[in-house]
Amino acid sequence: MTKKYKKKAKLKLSVRIGLLVAITLILVQGLLFVYEGMTRNKNNKTIYAYAIKQNLNYEVELYKNSIFEVDKLEMNQTYVSNVVKNINANFNYEYSNSRNIPLVYSYIVTGKVVAEYILPDEDKKSSLWSKEYEILSKKISETTGNIIELNDSFVIDYDYFNSIASDLRNQIKLPITSYISIDVKISVNGSVGRKAVNDTQIINLKFPLQQQAFKITNKYNDTYFNEIKLWGEEELNKKIRREVIGFVLIAIALSLFIVFVLL
Repeated sequence: MTKKYKKKAKLKLSVRIGLLVAITLILVQGLLFVYEGMTRNKNNKTIYAYAIKQNLNYEVELYKNSIFEVDKLEMNQTYVSNVVKNINANFNYEYSNSRNIPLVYSYIVTGKVVAEYILPDEDKKSSLWSKEYEILSKKISETTGNIIELNDSFVIDYDYFNSIASDLRNQIKLPITSYISIDVKISVNGSVGRKAVNDTQIINLKFPLQQQAFKITNKYNDTYFNEIKLWGEEELNKKIRREVIGFVLIAIALSLFIVFVLL
């Protein structure tokens, strides 16, 4: 065997060994990526969960009048505007979680008066003016327990907000329509490890102003449940991309193995 042949044989052997090592590394990495991606949902454990129950009740307080024999009317009725004094509301809120962590919670009640107008060349109302008013000032508290319970009341002065809409209509001298939207905004904030725990609920009441009679509508979630997983959506998408890369690496490893066999 000549020296030149021995040198080529050694070179071929070193290439084969290097190629085999590269194939092994690429294949192992590819399999790890694929395994990580395929088991992402199974291994994505819930690290925090919470449930919310909330409710709002109201009654309409009346001025003394000759129409109604009572001084208050219950929910979900049609109300005669010129005998309405106040809307007295009460909300209940309960937040329960799966583990005790420090939480900061707050709530505030605001009312937004909105004036709308239909332009001559349009068939839909558009907002012409709006202003927000504080009805119940913001309250903030902290807890390390697993239950937050809130129960508070507030009064909506119907005459006050109705006069705002009336004054605005007289000033701009347009046939506007107005309404008030009341928001009870409840926020809970904290963290579990590096994961943020943030939740905001809105309990909404809405009714028209400057109408001879009106109804009150409400909108909110009676119950709400949420889980915070070990990995968020961004992290899960990253694992999906790694899974795809893993299949590509496996394909590359198989191609290199074919080259290895042919050497």
